[in-house]
Amino acid sequence: MGDGLGKVGTLIQARMNSSRLPEKVLLPLAGRPMLGRVLDRHRLMRHGGTLVVVTSDSSRDDAVEKYCRGEGVACFRGSEEDVLDRYYQAARAHALEVVIRGTGDNPLVDPQLGDELVECFADQRADYATSKSVDVDSGLPDGGGLEVFSFAALQAAHRCGLAPNHREHINEFVLEHPERFRIAVLMRSFPAGRGQELRLTVDTAEDFAAVERIFRHFEGRENQMGLADIAAFCSGERF
Repeated sequence: MGDGLGKVGTLIQARMNSSRLPEKVLLPLAGRPMLGRVLDRHRLMRHGGTLVVVTSDSSRDDAVEKYCRGEGVACFRGSEEDVLDRYYQAARAHALEVVIRGTGDNPLVDPQLGDELVECFADQRADYATSKSVDVDSGLPDGGGLEVFSFAALQAAHRCGLAPNHREHINEFVLEHPERFRIAVLMRSFPAGRGQELRLTVDTAEDFAAVERIFRHFEGRENQMGLADIAAFCSGERF
């Protein structure tokens, strides 16, 4: 499958300057920094390709670069305010033809669904594919999915998406122009019907505590847990 796609890479957006939960990407989540948990999940993908953490050039994010060195993972640094430019420059620096977008606040991404998304992207010859974003309801909970761009689509967004929301949210120019891009959505019915109810992303201290309970429950089996397992556990929790 991957041979026809060209060079694939996963760019994980992570930085220390988060307003609601400061420095969350390096907070210890069940004994391991959250960014490490994110990397662990992405390393399980068969189609994830080159793994790169994309952070800002602010001195606050020196800690992110240092952590990446310790993990043996590439780190690209770019504009703090222009997130789209940061992503585009990182993809260009690594000569990527297909870009998987991950984020440092989603430590429970499902690797199997990530691989299915890349396969969907390839099968539908898409410019952009998603299994979850704030703009597309695919049936998965917040924090459970990923996005895939062709480099050409990312380049077009970088060149033409000049509004502030385009620079802050990488996918919005593409989604605003379906006439220009072939868009694919990997639809999945979330187990136990809790896709709209459950949050697996980490924005607040409450989110962090909820996700930490999941990791502690699956301690020693983290690599095996998928969204179905997480749903089964959370069905008995009040989140």
